Amino acid sequence: MHVLFERIIEAYRYTINQYIVKTQHKLILSVYHMARLSEVDQNQTIGMFVAGCSKSAIARRFGCHHSTSSRLVARYQQTGTVRDRVRPGRARVTTLRQNRYLLVCHLRDRFLPTATSERPTEGTHG
Repeated sequence: MHVLFERIIEAYRYTINQYIVKTQHKLILSVYHMARLSEVDQNQTIGMFVAGCSKSAIARRFGCHHSTSSRLVARYQQTGTVRDRVRPGRARVTTLRQNRYLLVCHLRDRFLPTATSERPTEGTHG
């Protein structure tokens, strides 16, 4: 009986430790995965830089890494704007309206085959 009780306690401790490790891992990931700055925040960053604030102070103000504010300032100095650069890639095939329609179709019928819903956009790839 005593051995059985010890094994139950050991299993319980193992489960608790695994939970703590997973929780700490999630916290660490959430700390290092920061959200993107909005365009308003990006413009405020440039305004603070032009006003004479250091890049580190700007990063502390917006809660981002100092390299984020450095890259943003470098992009502004190079292009004259804070907007994202144009990225290469295949042009979008569907419009926002078609995307919304496809989403609604698949939310209404979760087992709808994609071949059925892609018919309105067939042949647009060329």
